[in-house]
Amino acid sequence: MSKLTDYLSSHQYHTTVLTYKPLSIKVPYLKNESHDNLNIHRFWWFGLGLFDKTTPYPLLQFIYIVPGLLFSSLFYCLKNRNNFDVIHAHGFAAAFITRIINIFLPSKIIVVSTHFIYHRLNPKTVSTKLFRWVFNGFNTILAVSEQSRLELSKIGIDPKKIKKFRYWIDQKEFIPKDKTKYRQILKIPKNYNLVVFFAGRFIKMKGIFNLLKVAQKSPANILFLLAGDGPDSNQLTNESAKVKNFRILGRLPHLMIVDYMAASDIVILPSLSEEALPNLVIEALSCGRPIITTDKGSVVEMYDTSVGIKINPTPDNILKSILSLYKNPKKIQLLSNNAKPYAIKHYSENNADIIIKSYYDQR
Repeated sequence: MSKLTDYLSSHQYHTTVLTYKPLSIKVPYLKNESHDNLNIHRFWWFGLGLFDKTTPYPLLQFIYIVPGLLFSSLFYCLKNRNNFDVIHAHGFAAAFITRIINIFLPSKIIVVSTHFIYHRLNPKTVSTKLFRWVFNGFNTILAVSEQSRLELSKIGIDPKKIKKFRYWIDQKEFIPKDKTKYRQILKIPKNYNLVVFFAGRFIKMKGIFNLLKVAQKSPANILFLLAGDGPDSNQLTNESAKVKNFRILGRLPHLMIVDYMAASDIVILPSLSEEALPNLVIEALSCGRPIITTDKGSVVEMYDTSVGIKINPTPDNILKSILSLYKNPKKIQLLSNNAKPYAIKHYSENNADIIIKSYYDQR
């Protein structure tokens, strides 16, 4: 979402973000933050770590995160009703909150972006009826993929309101860099002939423990680098302690992620669950790195075989895909050469146009 707020503020749209304080880890934060054309309000909420613990249970997570943000946002919007024209919700919980606010402020344009694959929704269940009521109340629904668009239509959401969109990143920030140079800078030993990089939350559904199994079976000169943190960090650290070609880097700033991508040969995302539109894929391609990803969810729409490989993310399939590239450096180079042009074509800030239009279409 930061790319959207950056885009809006740089194009003279005054934007206010209403959100919670960090709920996953204890870090310093500002309750109120102001920049050019951008204000951020972070509301207190209880239960440090509960957000991650409830992730496998969507209903529990919904019950946990909605009440505080609902009342805080409703109060803010009623108090500042003359200072904004559009409410843009991100995800179902925010959509529900926005739908309630819209009851009190019916003249506001409301837009929602999906960030998840809402699969296997039964049109007859109470939860799906609630879902349908929430989404049909929006002026525009920005679906994260074609799969998402079709799923929403199937459960009775007005297809005329649904538009497909794609994220983007700054193509001048995420750029290809010299591999040899950054391996030296990051002190990656020369005895590693292939470097595989992952960045994301350390939770089982991201396939991180399968990566550990693959590292254990891989040749010793293939190095696995993992950046991130999360509820399964301690377990991953303990289980990987004796695996010399498997290194945990911890949480990295974006600029460091670019550097590690530069030092890598392959970026991998072996998620066990359906992915919506993961930033890691966009960032990797923008940095000129080929990708190996799960074949689950909307990620399959994000790229073609000219820049990466899609697999059923079992340990055997992951190992087979990595070894096939390891034995074929020319294939890695070909995929790398295609990656940046592909990213520029599909993931530039031109993708913001459809979002901006949704703010005006209903006026």
